[in-house]
Amino acid sequence: MLRLFFTLTITLSLNMIYAQQGEETSLYWNTLSAINPATSGIQYKHEGLLHYRLSLNSNWESSPENLLGIYNTNFKQHGAGLFYRYSHIGFMRSQYIKGSYNYQLSLNGGAKLSFGTAINFQTHQIDWSEAIPPVPNDNYRGVSLNTDFGLAYLNEKFFTGISVNQITISHFSEVTNNTSYYDPAPILNAHFRYLFNLNSSLQLFPQMLLSTDFTTVASQFNLNLSYNNFINVGLVCSTQNLIGANLSISFLDRYSFAYQYKFSINKLSSFNFGFNTFQLMIRIPNNSN
Repeated sequence: MLRLFFTLTITLSLNMIYAQQGEETSLYWNTLSAINPATSGIQYKHEGLLHYRLSLNSNWESSPENLLGIYNTNFKQHGAGLFYRYSHIGFMRSQYIKGSYNYQLSLNGGAKLSFGTAINFQTHQIDWSEAIPPVPNDNYRGVSLNTDFGLAYLNEKFFTGISVNQITISHFSEVTNNTSYYDPAPILNAHFRYLFNLNSSLQLFPQMLLSTDFTTVASQFNLNLSYNNFINVGLVCSTQNLIGANLSISFLDRYSFAYQYKFSINKLSSFNFGFNTFQLMIRIPNNSN
């Protein structure tokens, strides 16, 4: 019975981790290429991003943390990306290495229509000795090969796309007692953004991300205000009873720093002290020499 309880707990927890894709969806407008492979290199000649997300709990050792590294580029009508992600939540760890490719069609008025795919290797590990209290269960180590597909459209004011992530091609696992393996759940995503030019200095852009693992649906809405492409402030809310704010600052024309804080407004707020996300970015425009 105890083993069944913990198996159900882990299954539900892992589905929450991968269904919500929290590490990619915090400040998601900067990490869209990790969600939709069709967006790699669609806006910039070169783009590099380092993303760190930390959720502080009353028990420090169980606080979830995520690290995501991204590099995107384009050459003529081709875009490509390289990604690394590491996640640690209590006694569960996962990481992946992903490569993406897309083909970008140039349309009238500078618009682009992009078709993309990606392939990644994911590792999953459960170490019961790190559970609180420790549980004498068998550890689990698994590797899965997954693929993504995406479509994106971009013009001067409108940016939208749809993607399917984590379609399992094959898996390998190392367990004892024939414990069942874990496959990441496929995720369907849709993202939207529209740009309003309020005046020569101010821009307002509402945007939304919708995700589903075909069992539950998660949505995130963000409203950002940008001043001279130098400072950007925004508010965010999501269906997981999370609300928050974000701030980003750009300097030297191509470097940016972003921070977001989200907190829960449900009963878990007494246990979880909020989600902190930090990003460092370098972006080189397509017309740069």
